[in-house]
Amino acid sequence: MTRRNWTAFLLICFVLVGCMRDEATAVSTPTPTPESSRQTTGAMARPNTATPSPSPTALPTTTPSPTPILPQLRVADQVLHEDGVLTIEQVNSPAAAWLVVRSTEAETGVDVLGYTAVPIGSSTDLAVTIDPLQATDTLVAELYTDAGTTGELEIPDTDEPLLVNGTPVAQSFAITIEFARPTLTVADQVIAEDGIVLVESVYTAVPGWLAIHADEAGEAGEVLGHTYINAGLHENVAISIPWREAPPYLLAVLYADEGEAQRFDYPDGDAPQLVNNAPVAASFHVTFPPDVFVLDQPVVNGEIVVERVVSNGPGWVVIHYEDNDELGLIIGFAPLVDGVNEQVHVPIVETAVTDPLYIMLHQDTGDIGEFNFPREDPQVTYNDIVMTPIPFGINPGNILYTQDQPLVIEDDTVTVSVPLVIVDIDTWVVIYADAAGSPGDILGQTWVAAGIHHDVQITVAADAVTDTLHVILHHDADSDQNFDYPDGADNPLQRNRHIIQAPFDLLTP
Repeated sequence: MTRRNWTAFLLICFVLVGCMRDEATAVSTPTPTPESSRQTTGAMARPNTATPSPSPTALPTTTPSPTPILPQLRVADQVLHEDGVLTIEQVNSPAAAWLVVRSTEAETGVDVLGYTAVPIGSSTDLAVTIDPLQATDTLVAELYTDAGTTGELEIPDTDEPLLVNGTPVAQSFAITIEFARPTLTVADQVIAEDGIVLVESVYTAVPGWLAIHADEAGEAGEVLGHTYINAGLHENVAISIPWREAPPYLLAVLYADEGEAQRFDYPDGDAPQLVNNAPVAASFHVTFPPDVFVLDQPVVNGEIVVERVVSNGPGWVVIHYEDNDELGLIIGFAPLVDGVNEQVHVPIVETAVTDPLYIMLHQDTGDIGEFNFPREDPQVTYNDIVMTPIPFGINPGNILYTQDQPLVIEDDTVTVSVPLVIVDIDTWVVIYADAAGSPGDILGQTWVAAGIHHDVQITVAADAVTDTLHVILHHDADSDQNFDYPDGADNPLQRNRHIIQAPFDLLTP
């Protein structure tokens, strides 16, 4: 085949091949493969497999949540008036709660002075009323839960402090008190024989009572005297007390007249006025006139008994014999404590006893507890004058004192009391029933030794007592402490040929 013919043949072949390609394209159109699905890596390209596209994930709709309320409070220093109203500027609370105002000076527990309920949310200018008399210079405002009974403050049981990060929500604040609070002022003083105590000043906002008590370690003891006072300021208030029975330390206390008007209803009705939860009271020391109370008595077992001595500071009671109507030598002495001394037993030299004997009081200025007169321990003076010697007899005979008393029945018996018996021999104290105004049947008796006896008690059968009873002293003739009467020798004692006896009545309500 010539070159021209060969060229023509090749041209015809190319045309045929191009037509065949066009027909194949028209018959089948392949599905395009996404670029991301083509797989052309590796040693040899592989056919790509079609992968479905994932559906997009729907995002949740965001619901806005409220900002939590943090517990907090704000309070400023402020003035406190007599109405006791305090203002808390702002309180935020996430739940119903309590706003409590308390003292900073409570020794134990929580000293709640006032409180008010707090609602959920923010509150401003909350008013809290407290007892103004209990306010201290610094107070604390604090939030508490209402965890127990709703609407009932239960501290310290179930309602507890609200905490933020473990710390109570509280704030202290200062107050300025602008009202007069109850006060009293009393100084140490010398009491004269009229027994008048002077209280320098006392102020009370309400009618009340000013009372003088025995001071028992800072507590109010026996009431010794009292007086009514109107509201207002009073100066140099005078109160009379039985100074011979009073101790050297006294306590003045201010009371409110809360019971029956103008009647001192102590201790049940009239309570002490309080400031800062403590009674309005003041302790003070008093000095009394020298005083001695002694009974005529026999000398028993080498001693005499002084019923009561008032001593200003430690001292001595000293016994002198009588020397031509003058004070003789010292034959006995005994120590005294500051204040009232009762039933003081004084040993004496019996061979030097005279009738009468004399008592003098001495100070204890040297070694305490050692009598060093005349070098030390001088005689007591009053208004710069040495006290007058106190005489007493030693041959009083036998003495009996009685007093009317309530009828008290216990276990079918009645116990009666004889206030004072002084005898110079061993004696029986005998109780008789009444028979038309005279002693009748014997109901009971008790034995006493020679000497002075107080509050002698005898128990008798309740069904045998009469409205009036009689006490008769009987001699214990053989001192065997067996009552031998009427068959023995224990006969009634006599004085000037009269039986020593005394009647008394049993009082029924």
